[in-house]
Amino acid sequence: FCLDQQSIHSEGNKRMLEAIRSNSSTGGYAVHALTGGDWVLGAGLIDLFRNPKRSYWGTKEANQPRYLAIRVRPRNVYAAQGAKITVTGINDLDDTAGSLKVDIVSADGTSVFQETKHAALRSGVTPIFEAELKAGELSGGYTVRTRLTDEDGVIVAENSVAFDVFADQRLVKPTGKIAVLDINNSLRPFLDRSGVSHVEFGVDTPKSVPVFVSKAWAAKPKVTERFAELEKFVKQGGTAVYLETVQRWAQNPMWSGKVPPEGVLPMKLNIQHAMGLWVGVSHIVTDHPVFEGLPTNCMMGQAYENVWSPHTLRDLDGDLIVGSVSHGWFHGDKDAQNYIGPSPAWFGMDMGTVAHGQGRYILSTLRVVENLGSDPVADKILFNLIDWTTAQANR
Repeated sequence: FCLDQQSIHSEGNKRMLEAIRSNSSTGGYAVHALTGGDWVLGAGLIDLFRNPKRSYWGTKEANQPRYLAIRVRPRNVYAAQGAKITVTGINDLDDTAGSLKVDIVSADGTSVFQETKHAALRSGVTPIFEAELKAGELSGGYTVRTRLTDEDGVIVAENSVAFDVFADQRLVKPTGKIAVLDINNSLRPFLDRSGVSHVEFGVDTPKSVPVFVSKAWAAKPKVTERFAELEKFVKQGGTAVYLETVQRWAQNPMWSGKVPPEGVLPMKLNIQHAMGLWVGVSHIVTDHPVFEGLPTNCMMGQAYENVWSPHTLRDLDGDLIVGSVSHGWFHGDKDAQNYIGPSPAWFGMDMGTVAHGQGRYILSTLRVVENLGSDPVADKILFNLIDWTTAQANR
């Protein structure tokens, strides 16, 4: 667990340093908490014995004086839309040049794209490669590898980055029927475009039809009444899926979080901010049908870059599908940091099932709705949710 968390830390540091160093307007940067000191349990890159932690290596790599920064945009690729691949040369030394090779390989090592060209790595920041990837025949995980060698065959710089392609067969639309309670019309348009069968939730909705709620919010009494009807539906044996349980302020969505107003849910929610700072917060995906075809039994890595949640729900008695776990870096009421040890560990529910009467609520804080149609991972999670809830209801 500790080493996996350090690997996530390493990837995050590497990407941030690439972004900083790719910006020619940046005058400099600092890697904080390089030494062990008081942050051995958190942001430190070496341990108490001055041995490098896993988080050290990505940071070291991204600090090389000559560096190739690769970007695949988008990181999660719809096969029919393809992607754009760029390589930016970063050089803190004298100008140099050589042969640049860009290769894309599948998980089994098969090359699906390869290009070699002469490239000049000038002092400073220089775009040195750009290509449109046609991904219509691709599906699964791939790695872009790039290497610059000089005329003597000496490697000047090299790098690699992973991405995923989602072909149509990985995004098969669900066949089960659902009902929707979509007060802000953020879910229906995607369902319509995807051809997913759905009806409006009402008092006559059968208990075998799961109800998908786009937003746990009610600003008007009539909407609150609809949520009261939904509670009766759940209590009598129905399933309600809340896709957006935590309300985030548009101005600051990563830091702000608000509980639903009274009447929207029958249980009290305790929101915990779950975005790591000095101490990491691990978002862990269990091996569950909702995440079939996606990385599971692991911490959320780069594939989940758009849908992971900066908030989690504490103290809920239910079954976790995605959970967050961390510890505080304040010990008691004083800023003691880690000198006398961290605060107790805590965990929360990013997505899970909570029983209510004869039915259940499935609560999610993931950013699925806002990424539908723009990130295939969000689409996949929603489709899996529909398949899972409709299959269970018809057993």
